[in-house]
Amino acid sequence: MMTSQEFQNASYTTLASLTGIASHQWCRYFRSRSTVHEKTLNQAAKKLGFEPHELLREINLRRTLLKEN
Repeated sequence: MMTSQEFQNASYTTLASLTGIASHQWCRYFRSRSTVHEKTLNQAAKKLGFEPHELLREINLRRTLLKEN
């Protein structure tokens, strides 16, 4: 199971290797250039050890942190 802090610090490559979702797609999610579909969210959450709503919260947090920098 991945913690919130680990998720926030994980590279796109790490997230890709853990979930099977391409690293460029994670970049698009975090930069609000693409939306996460429900099926994808559910699959990724399961692989990362989150509930889907928790993963969505983490994605939104990472978006906010990227906008601040």
